[in-house]
Amino acid sequence: MDELLGRAFPEGAAADRGGLRVGGLDPDSDWARFLGPGSEHEQLVNSAWISLVDEVGAADELAADHGVTWDTPAVREQLVLALAGADGQVVDVVAMACRQAQVRHRWEFEAAFARHTARALPEDLAGLHGQDIAPLRSALLTPDLLADVDYRALDAGWALTRFNRAVTALGAYQALPHHIPGPAALDVVTCAELEPAMKADLRLPGGWALVMHDAVPLHAATADDQSLSELLEHGRIDAGRRPAVIGALLRAQPGPELRLDTRLGWLWLTSVDEAGRRHRFLQPAAFGAHPAGRVLYSYAAQLAFGNWTPPAAPTEPPGGERLSQRAVRRAVRTPEAAAGAYQGVHVLRLTPPPERPTGGGTAARGTGNGLVHGTWRRAHWRYRVRVGVRTEEGRLVGPVYKTGVEGQTFTYETRFVTRRRIRSDLPLREETTLYTLPGP
Repeated sequence: MDELLGRAFPEGAAADRGGLRVGGLDPDSDWARFLGPGSEHEQLVNSAWISLVDEVGAADELAADHGVTWDTPAVREQLVLALAGADGQVVDVVAMACRQAQVRHRWEFEAAFARHTARALPEDLAGLHGQDIAPLRSALLTPDLLADVDYRALDAGWALTRFNRAVTALGAYQALPHHIPGPAALDVVTCAELEPAMKADLRLPGGWALVMHDAVPLHAATADDQSLSELLEHGRIDAGRRPAVIGALLRAQPGPELRLDTRLGWLWLTSVDEAGRRHRFLQPAAFGAHPAGRVLYSYAAQLAFGNWTPPAAPTEPPGGERLSQRAVRRAVRTPEAAAGAYQGVHVLRLTPPPERPTGGGTAARGTGNGLVHGTWRRAHWRYRVRVGVRTEEGRLVGPVYKTGVEGQTFTYETRFVTRRRIRSDLPLREETTLYTLPGP
């Protein structure tokens, strides 16, 4: 899908479709460099849509009220937004799915939570708290998705936009939410490529997982090692008004093992339009060696191996099934609300290194004394590191690495290593400026 689907975006020409703007990507834009080679995602998105309609209970309603069997070959082969029931009535499947009680009740609570909280969502999406999942996620499910529409009056572009918005909104509300706090987001987004063996071992905590964090600009997400070193050294990471990534929506393969579905993910992007308004949207993207694919794998690795703190109780909206505005106003003032407990937010426990090295650094020993330039080593994973088992007194149980004693004297751990300044006593390699002759 060589399009950017969202509320607005600054690059390239786009057609306005009912408050949304959809347009082809300029191959030289920041978006194209980030998303990598274009590919057709419609059928993969439709596969997720078929599962979501069933998961939220809309498939049962179609069968009971309209005599329609969901997930037939005819449905799987097309992007189905509406169906003709046995009585000849046109059924808006998008609106029906979005109106399901388990989705709508939580959406109504989060929208009310966002209205009543005293904290405004930061304009630059920096310094986000767990509670900010409420305004960010509730904005994905807009009231127009709940109302039945006559698709015969809609053009194909608007219908496709409605379809993608429904998939991402339902997926977000089926997902277990996760928050990566503060500057730790930079290490996660700029993490080095995972080893192939590690990719094959990725599991999600549930059928769907939603990740949220502070805005990390695309120019940092797409930077090579030298460019990232320069950005870190000179403090040029702040997103400001630049296009940025703020998270992702990931899906597990069907089955109890919850293996990562590596065919398709959704990146949570943000941009500022020509009028200065900031917009946020979930964009389909493929896993792979390009920047967006690398970031998707990095999120999956954190979900599989990261140290997450579960939410403090309560994790359900106050007032039960009946939404009480008074109960919501009381809830938003509690300490648990700030951490996102009412949304069930899991928080990553990861302390990134300081933006600047503490202390001047010392010269390396041995052959390292010949270095004349330092660098920044980007964050990376160390897969299956052998760790010796210790007693309560802290002594190693040995012999530690004897054959056949795995789990008794040693175990394997997968560790995340944050970015690090290498030889902080030495300057970085000077930036190279390229000059090109103008064309005729």
